[in-house]
Amino acid sequence: RGGSDISGSIVAQAVKADLYENWTDVDGILNADPRIVKEARIISRMTYTELRELSYLGASVMHPDALFPLVKARIPLNVRNTFHPDVPGTLISSCVKDGSRNAVTGIAGKKDFRILFVHKLGLNSQKSVVRKVLSILEYHEVTFEHMPSSLDAVNFLIPDSSLSPELAEQIVDEIRTTIHPDDIRVLDNLAIVSIVGRNMFHSIGVAAKMFHALAERKINIRMLIQGCREINMIAGIEESKYEEAIRVLYHTFLSEF
Repeated sequence: RGGSDISGSIVAQAVKADLYENWTDVDGILNADPRIVKEARIISRMTYTELRELSYLGASVMHPDALFPLVKARIPLNVRNTFHPDVPGTLISSCVKDGSRNAVTGIAGKKDFRILFVHKLGLNSQKSVVRKVLSILEYHEVTFEHMPSSLDAVNFLIPDSSLSPELAEQIVDEIRTTIHPDDIRVLDNLAIVSIVGRNMFHSIGVAAKMFHALAERKINIRMLIQGCREINMIAGIEESKYEEAIRVLYHTFLSEF
């Protein structure tokens, strides 16, 4: 599955194509999940970085490995619908200058996460503590998607599929024995929602707008993740509030554009 996407991008790179058209069964890449936001619209132009971020959160319409040859060769990608050939679809390239006033391109998210929370006083100055925790996770083949930390604590955002309750209990016991934490817990029923956009780095007040929108609907942020590139901002919330949070963020950032 996804073989034709990858084959096409490799051929495009090999022949130094000016454009790679990927014909599929959707009109383009939408700015939100249409199962949650009925009025979600097609994104006309976006960057590969934005596409990768949205793809990680489940918004992909093609195999993610197909992007690497295109990014390397700086070949634009046009996602089009075989059944609606007149629709221009979504054009993805390395750089987009479309004069858009909106800092946010799309809203996405994922459910079914757990947080492994480890607190140990002076953790930042003890060089081997985090390594030992990572070694335990690696031994049990547990994958994590984010690792926000502070001076005395580190959190691991782990998909439910990678950490069963039984395995979580075993790992907690091993971490207690290995590093003697002051506190260690596994928190269940977490989802993440994210705003993604290429203009967020130069836009003032995006985070405040996000926090205010969620707070107005009494959606508590349990974890906040933002990379230094500021291409996205991810909030960890209660899983029961997931669909509502997606709709709130969409109407806050995208309903007017």
